[in-house]
Amino acid sequence: MLAVLNVLGSMLMLFSVTYLMPIVTSLIYRDGMLVDFIYAGAGCLLVGASIVALTRKHKRELRSRDGFLLVTLGWVLMSAIATVPLLLGLPGLTFTDAFFETMSGLSTTGATVLTGLDTMAPSLNLWRHALIWYGGMGIIVLVVAILPLLGVGGMQLYKAETPGPVKDEKLTPRITQTARALWFVYFLITMACIGSLRLAGMGWFDAVCHAFAAMGLGGAQGAFELALKYSKEREQFDKPIGSFQVIAFKLADMATEIELARLMLYKACWLCENHRPFSMEAAMAKMFCSEMYHRVANQAVQIHGGYGLMKEYPVERHYRNQKLLDIGEGTSEVQRIVIASHIGVPGRGM
Repeated sequence: MLAVLNVLGSMLMLFSVTYLMPIVTSLIYRDGMLVDFIYAGAGCLLVGASIVALTRKHKRELRSRDGFLLVTLGWVLMSAIATVPLLLGLPGLTFTDAFFETMSGLSTTGATVLTGLDTMAPSLNLWRHALIWYGGMGIIVLVVAILPLLGVGGMQLYKAETPGPVKDEKLTPRITQTARALWFVYFLITMACIGSLRLAGMGWFDAVCHAFAAMGLGGAQGAFELALKYSKEREQFDKPIGSFQVIAFKLADMATEIELARLMLYKACWLCENHRPFSMEAAMAKMFCSEMYHRVANQAVQIHGGYGLMKEYPVERHYRNQKLLDIGEGTSEVQRIVIASHIGVPGRGM
């Protein structure tokens, strides 16, 4: 237990670095949150350093059960520490609501109990979006990427944090290299998204926030293109299977749903860019894009037949990975609650 606390303290010290982004944002926008974020970051660093100092004699290699305990404690404690800026910046906010907000971000659930987000201090709003971004790849995986600095092994943490069969597949021989590779790709995709939104006319701040909270429509488009390509190459009865009506209709339905999802997403972005209320439209777009991706990936695998479940065919990854968007970045159930509240039915009854 004390060995787990030792690593947990190091994790908190590393987590304190994440406060630098809102601190810089507060300096740029002069939104009055600078001191609050400095206090929060310093507090996180002090708590982590104190835990490390008190448990340094118990430092050792982690076992598998230690990994699961550390991941659980890490999520809870980091979410609790992350509430400090919200509590300092929003005086009327209770700890329960603040903890719900930060846990919702780090777990990529995406739900919120806050109102007036458009008028919130930019650094505080960025902090909310950044928590979702950290949770998107996994804050524990981020820690694993720099575990050599902690002097402990990372495979137990990686296996406990990563869902699904991919946890047993190393991209590179060392787990720290795998984690760094994952975060490097994640970072590059985020930068590309930010740049694209900026080129499209969105302000830098909004582009960063949207990029941190984005992802889904592109996956469906990728699955559709793989299915379309396969339908033109695969032949039955001396004809491409795409020439058969049943396959052609599946592809037509997939293309229609993707285009509909794209229009919903564009509308939500347009409302945001023009400073109009967009919470309901954003929830609708997220829910529809996620569930549409599931339907498209399912049909793409169906078109591939048995090959669709083989790792040699890229469509298998879409079918496996799409589930993340149903449960991440705001579950479909949570999005329905948000939509229901906007149309006048709370939707929170049992």
